[in-house]
Order: sequence, then C-alpha cells, then structure tokens
Amino acid sequence: MVQRAERMLSQRDNDTELVKEFLNTGHANWDPMDYPESLLLEVESGILIREVQENIASQMRSPPQGKNATMQLNMGEGKSTVILPIVAAHLANGKQLVCVIGSKPQAKELFRMLTSNLGGLMDHQVYQMPFSRSLKFTTSDAERILQILKKCSETGGILLMQPEHLLSFKLMGIENCLGSQREVGQILLDIQHYLNTHSRTIVDESDDVFSVKFELIYTMGTQVSIDLSPDRWVIAQRVLSIVMEAVHSIGDELPQSIEISPSREGQFPRVRILRQDAEDMLLSLLAEKICTAGVPGLPITRQSPAVRECVREYILNRDLDINQISSVEVESGFFIESMKGPLLLVRGLIAEGVLSFAFRQKRWRVNYGLDLSRVPKTRLAVPYRAKDSPTSRSEFSHPDVVIVLTQLTYYYGGLSDDDLFAVFDHLLRADQAEAQYQDWILDAPRSTEGLQELDGSNNEGSSSGDSRDIFSFSPCKEYH
Repeated sequence: MVQRAERMLSQRDNDTELVKEFLNTGHANWDPMDYPESLLLEVESGILIREVQENIASQMRSPPQGKNATMQLNMGEGKSTVILPIVAAHLANGKQLVCVIGSKPQAKELFRMLTSNLGGLMDHQVYQMPFSRSLKFTTSDAERILQILKKCSETGGILLMQPEHLLSFKLMGIENCLGSQREVGQILLDIQHYLNTHSRTIVDESDDVFSVKFELIYTMGTQVSIDLSPDRWVIAQRVLSIVMEAVHSIGDELPQSIEISPSREGQFPRVRILRQDAEDMLLSLLAEKICTAGVPGLPITRQSPAVRECVREYILNRDLDINQISSVEVESGFFIESMKGPLLLVRGLIAEGVLSFAFRQKRWRVNYGLDLSRVPKTRLAVPYRAKDSPTSRSEFSHPDVVIVLTQLTYYYGGLSDDDLFAVFDHLLRADQAEAQYQDWILDAPRSTEGLQELDGSNNEGSSSGDSRDIFSFSPCKEYH
C-alpha cells in the first residue's frame, strides 16, 4: 500500500496514469497465499499485477487441455516485464526445466530484465548456454552440458535461449552422429531428448520466433555444383527476358494492377505486381511464350500442338489432376531424362510461385539486394531488414529464388566499373568471345556505336596489370 501511494504521488500530474492506479486495487483475481512469488515480484519491482496480466499468466501456468497455447496482449501491457517472470518463477519448481526463448535483438534486454526481476527476493538463477556450429565438443564437454541443465532444473533456474542456439544444438547432434564423433553426437541427442521430455518452454514474441522465414541450415559434405548448372540460371535469364517483353502490354491493359518504372532502351524495367489479375496474366503469357518459342534446354517448338498445350497446362497450373500429369510425364514422350530437369524448373518458376514471390512479395533494396561488405564475401542477393539495410548473416534458402533475385538485382542496379571489367576479363578468355559479346549487346541502344564490336575495344594492355588498362573506353554505370 505504501508503494501504491508513492506511485500515485509520482503520477499526480499525469491524469491517465493516476486513473489507472486508482482502478487497479490489486489481488482482485488471485490470492498471494497461492502465488507468493508473484507477491515478491510486486514488492521488489514496486508494481501491482493487473487483472488482465493475471488472466494471461494463469492460462500460461496451466494451458487449456494441457496443450500449447499462444497469448496476445497490446504493446506495453507487461508481457516481458511482468507476465513472463511470474510464469517462469511459478514453473521453475525444481521438477522441470524452464526454458525462456527470445529473439536475438531482444536477448540482452531479456537477460537484464530476468536477472533483475528473478535474481533478488525470488532467488532464481538465470542460465545462458549459447551454441554455434563453431564449437567443438568432447565427450566430457557434452556430459557437462547435461549436468548443467539438470542443475538448472533442480535448483529452480531459468534457461534463457535464442532460436539460433536451439536449432544449432539440434543440428550439432545430428552432424556429429553422421561424422566421426558418434559418441559425442549420441550424448547431444540424449540431451535433446531430455530437453524435449523435461522442459516447459516460454516463448517471447512468438510471432517472430516461429516465423516461417526463419530457419537454420548446416551445410555438410563436399561442395558440388547445383543441379542443372549452368542451364539453371540460363533458363531463369531467358524467362526474365520474356517478362521484360510482356510487362508493358500488361501495364497498358491493367495499369492499376502492376507498377512499371520508366526504363531506357535495352534496360530491364523495375516491375512490381500489385494485384492478382496482373500476376495471372503475366504467368499465362510466360507459359504461352515458352510453349511457342521454347527456352534453352527445352526445345518444344517441334512438338505437336496437343503436346504443347499439355505442357502449357503443366507449367502454368499448380494443382493438376492425375490425367494432366500423365499427359505430360507418360503419354507425351516429351518427359525424357534430358527434358525432365528444365521442364520441372520452368514449372517451379511459374506454377510453384518463384516468379510471383520475386515480383509481388519482394522489393529491390527494401527486401533484397547486394551486401558487398559481408565476410565471407558474396555477390548474391541477400535479405534486407529495411531499405538499404542488409541482414548480417541471413540468406535466401531456395536456390531458384536466389538466382532470380540476384539477376533482378543486377538488372535493376546495373554493373559497377569493377563488375564490368571483371566480366570482360572473363569474356576475353572464352573461346567464342565475339559470339558471346554479340549476345550481350543484342538489345543494347543503337547509340553506343563504339561498343558494337568486341574488337573495337583496346585489349592490348598487359593481362597482369589493372583490368582498367585493357579497355580504352570508360563503361557507364547505367549499362545493363
């Protein structure tokens, strides 16, 4: 009561907060004799638990029907500062391991809050066990981890983890079992079983932690080329060239459904699909054009009209019945081993939504783009947190999404001087350099007369010097 009076005095000039204090008399829907640790939290933090906070906490202590439950409160209602500590303190009774999971940006603040609220009168120790793939465990290290977890459980401690730590630990056990350290891997799997069977987990900001975009991938084995390379990105480039031809007609017919930025001759326009009708029209035009002219690795022009129509339905529609599948994969004779990969790739780009994802859900320099400062370096497109703010370590996990977004990144942004000189350095080493160069400038503006022939560039400089000395012209950064 003294603390409540002090809070009222401190808020005497703030009518809103003062009214909240008057309305919250405390202990209206719970008995401090049943939950003494909640009373300790009130005393130590100088607060009174509100009715809505206790309502949420009571459901988290004993979820309905004993199943997983998700609770939602407005921002500032005390989810992390009040509800999480009183629930964690109640569950940490020495009979189970209480694990609190918070996202990486909140980890430091969550640790500070838990230690300040739980480490005083309530006397709960907060443990942290960060895991990463770089850690190399021995058998004794793995056994020590299990001992620490059991001690945390028996003494009423709180284990604070991040999603990356949990996923790293799961994958670490599997990786060791598949590798040379099978004994260590088995202990780690036993620890994972202990976590699964003896822990109660409280997840803060569950919408972020459980987001479908979050995953952790461990690469294993020897690095090999991706399936269908180099046709995999050549086909994607050809499909994007069809997109470049088709979007203007879509813009004329459906101007409110697609956003197309002005572009120069030969330049790929920045495209953003806004409505479903534009998406359907674009995919239909793509399927029609591919079944008419074909793409590299998929020569379909000599097939009968009936086969081409079946293939069009196959690459355009995501949900196919058994007859539609059979007409392409069994009856057509077109689904041979050399055609299978390119055909499935085109179906993935169109029917399975890769292109829709790239043009409708992702925006260049807002959701994806380059990050040339990464270590190790990469020239692939990476996810962005916000405009011009690339994530530090995240990547797009779908290979065709990476390919398409990377190509769009360079189509939209163009090549830097260093990129262009590196490209010409590779070109001059090729056997068919002139033919390849003519393909590159096929749709280049006619005004660039000095660049129409590869022989027009001065390539007599020393190959050991700066590549800038090889060419007599200065490439424009807007060259696409």
